[in-house]
Amino acid sequence: MFISAGKLLLCLFVGLVGLACGAAITAQAEITPVKPYRFATDEATVRMTVTSPYYQQIWRQALTNWNHEHVFQFRLTTAAQAQITIAPMPLNERKASIAGLTYVTYNNDDLITKVDTYLNSTTLKTYKYTHQQRIDVAEHELGHTMGLAHNPQMKSVMYFANRYYSIQKVDEEAVNLDYRAQFPRSVTDTKSAETYAQDGVQQRPLFNQLNKLVKRDRETTAISWRKN
Repeated sequence: MFISAGKLLLCLFVGLVGLACGAAITAQAEITPVKPYRFATDEATVRMTVTSPYYQQIWRQALTNWNHEHVFQFRLTTAAQAQITIAPMPLNERKASIAGLTYVTYNNDDLITKVDTYLNSTTLKTYKYTHQQRIDVAEHELGHTMGLAHNPQMKSVMYFANRYYSIQKVDEEAVNLDYRAQFPRSVTDTKSAETYAQDGVQQRPLFNQLNKLVKRDRETTAISWRKN
């Protein structure tokens, strides 16, 4: 399907670290919400065009960590038509406030057709992200590639400014529920928004209303001043 026939969503993850202050993060996360789209099945092919051996290792570990959860399988390939491309971040996207970035293209059936995902190596170096914290950011971006949204609670790999958490049970459960649920989701389903939130599934009609207004969604956050 041509991209022009689909909808383009930009999931922008800002993961800047602040200066040292504050106590340890202890908030208990709710189940991570999901976007209205997903892949047709619980697996996707991944092509890596990152040339840095260091960042190849970062991404490979993040892929392995998600695969070990057994809720979705990322399969590395060299094929150009891979569903997900992990690439160096384009120069024009390397904003100081951005740690990672993911573009998701999906069709009118809410099925993902193409994903491009990046890490901002400049920001990660400038703000002294550790090796593990860079893996955490990569896991966050991979969450977006599957259709996960930001979790408003801090104890989630999908927290909008995550730096200190790897994949949590709330993230695993969200993927598991989303890919085991009937799809496409019925627009006549009368579940309340609260019930959907508890199930980790956003109500599709709400997104349909939103998409009439915007076809490109840009999610940004402010710098995090917390230190774990």
